Amino acid sequence: MFRSPVVTTRHLWTGLPLFILLWKCFLFPLPMLDFWWHLKAGEVIVTSRTIPTADIFSFTAEGKPFVLGNWLAEVIYYLLYRLGNLELLLFGNALLVTAAFLAVYSLCWQATDRFRVRIFCAAIAALCFSVGVRTQVFSFFFFALYYWVLWQLHTRRRNLLWILPVLMIFWVNLHGGFFLGLALISIFLCAECANRCLRSNLERLPLKELRQIVFIFLLCLIATGANPQGYHVYTYVWTVASDPSSQKLVIEWQPPSIETARGMLLFFGPFFMTLVALVYSRRRPHPTEVALFVVSAAFAFTAMRNGIWFIILNIPLLARCFPDSLDQRHEKPYFASTTSDDAIRQQTHYTRVMQRPLDVVLACLALFVLALLSPWVHPRVYGGDLLAPETPVRAVDFVQSRGIKGKMFHPQEYGDYLIWRLWPQQRSFIDGRVHLFGEAFVREYQQVFCDSNWEESLARYGIEYLLLKKDPDQAEHQRLLESVRNSGRWIMLYEDNLSILFEKSNPHGMSGVQRQSGTRSQPPP
Repeated sequence: MFRSPVVTTRHLWTGLPLFILLWKCFLFPLPMLDFWWHLKAGEVIVTSRTIPTADIFSFTAEGKPFVLGNWLAEVIYYLLYRLGNLELLLFGNALLVTAAFLAVYSLCWQATDRFRVRIFCAAIAALCFSVGVRTQVFSFFFFALYYWVLWQLHTRRRNLLWILPVLMIFWVNLHGGFFLGLALISIFLCAECANRCLRSNLERLPLKELRQIVFIFLLCLIATGANPQGYHVYTYVWTVASDPSSQKLVIEWQPPSIETARGMLLFFGPFFMTLVALVYSRRRPHPTEVALFVVSAAFAFTAMRNGIWFIILNIPLLARCFPDSLDQRHEKPYFASTTSDDAIRQQTHYTRVMQRPLDVVLACLALFVLALLSPWVHPRVYGGDLLAPETPVRAVDFVQSRGIKGKMFHPQEYGDYLIWRLWPQQRSFIDGRVHLFGEAFVREYQQVFCDSNWEESLARYGIEYLLLKKDPDQAEHQRLLESVRNSGRWIMLYEDNLSILFEKSNPHGMSGVQRQSGTRSQPPP
């Protein structure tokens, strides 16, 4: 006899954080920066079976030493693309983000026996989690898994330290954030040693397990040498992390702002919630918890991109402190109305197997919504594309179809996509690899948009083509566009609603493309 699916209200609430996370993963298109050049690098590595050691993608830094520290992630990206195009790549990223989140969710679950607090804290983590398709997501996964393993040892649930050096072999080849794993082990070790030295009455790890942590740290340190650059990979990490052009000019490397929604979501919101919970909690925090909170908060204050590490480490701390902070305030909010799993089990409406149509309908509706948002269905149902709306697809189509090979100036945002679509026919002027170009060059690039002598600046690089944005909200781009139109030395080849392509004219007032095609310009499509 057919049985309807067993779905309880508790199942629906348990799945809510996962629904939020997957909804976010499928909501955002592929980014313009820091993705496309990685995909092209993966193609180069797979097809040539070599890992380039110098820049091959730009003409302004061509031949300059450049380490592909994320080479394995780039290979994975390209293989996913070959197997299932961009749709499979987006889906694979969603699975990786979900795997990282599940480690945090598990720690929230272990942190308290109050069901609603678990769901609330996990939902906060899902809302704040970074989900964009970037190689950094691999570090999210490994960092969360490192934290989960170390916390299992801290709470004496299980000892899985042996897996950390194995994970490090993969991590060091996937993303430069591998050093955060070493930092996390160091924080745990120092905090646990401090706890013993302070002779507090809090639970302390035995000396045997502290020695194990030291041994595992050394094994992880040795494992970082298992990459094509060996231990020179640390030079690459330091170069990227300390690059002045990134620190001063790239938005995500700027400190988070409390005045912006992004700053509140990625750091300040979780920070203040956790801080208040710590202050009002009757529970005495462990030195390890204090160390993780202070160090991760200080790190997150330095750059917006570092907020994710604070979220991974401290949302479980929020779950541990939140119930006690509520009791301390003598409040009876929604979160405290059901006190424990035992109490939940005693209440019929949480433990009785419910086959009510409403529960099944809600579960099916959630799955249906995620299916509609999936990269395979969403573009076909709602139209649009998986790419960011500002991606210059048609302009690049034109350049590709006409075989244009001269040196081209373009906005930085276009650089990564040009690498993916046009290399080696075209090389970028500048792209998302800001640390490769250096501060002086980046400032010179920025000066082009506001300097009346922009033609002289570009002439030094032998620029023959200009691919410019038509975004009316960016005044500097509009100024340059007007200056080009009024120059009389540049002929429009192509224009659409996003971009416009110019070629430098010869003394007779015609471009090379026009002489070949016999036309004055390409009309807007």
